[in-house]
Amino acid sequence: MTKKYKIFVLVLGFLIIISLLLAWSKIFGRYSSKNFSGGNLAAPEFMNAQEKKQFQVPSELKAQIINRNESGNITVYKIINTDADVVLDPNNIPSISPRSPRSVVPAK
Repeated sequence: MTKKYKIFVLVLGFLIIISLLLAWSKIFGRYSSKNFSGGNLAAPEFMNAQEKKQFQVPSELKAQIINRNESGNITVYKIINTDADVVLDPNNIPSISPRSPRSVVPAK
């Protein structure tokens, strides 16, 4: 084998490995297209005891703050029953149907 051929095979093998890793992460990765909408992601914020009392949310429930106004007051929150209920991208919340349980609540 010539030197050029060896280099070609090594570069081709490297590109194939990189392509396979990218495909694997796209299919099974944490930020696959099934879970990531490309919006502004932030760490989920949850209500503290004082905020729960203000909105009359029972203290044993977990409530995620979805939106705040310019003054920092809560405008929308969501009751979290399971970890799957946590909203990672507030821009990607499905609309509420009158026939579905209302877990996203506009603040008063």
